[in-house]
Amino acid sequence: MVSHTLGEKFRNILYICYIQVHGPGADIDTLCVGPRHADRDEDFFGELKRMLLEMPDVTELHPVPDAHVPVMRFKLNGVSIDLLYARLSLWVIPDVSK
Repeated sequence: MVSHTLGEKFRNILYICYIQVHGPGADIDTLCVGPRHADRDEDFFGELKRMLLEMPDVTELHPVPDAHVPVMRFKLNGVSIDLLYARLSLWVIPDVSK
């Protein structure tokens, strides 16, 4: 649900993939990959953060922009999510979901 909603908004800007983890107390580690023209502060910690704040199912949003690997930690429907960010040297991120 989150990757579809955010993917539509950020088509050709950010690509979000996630690994589903099952088990009590497990969190979901996700990776947001952006192309070379995406700005970490403006796009990831700016627009994406604003979009997450507007989602009623997202709570406890904690951006960590000064971490070695930039991350936003939050809960989605009570499940802990770690959303990491990486920028590639590509102009367009290929759609690998098909």
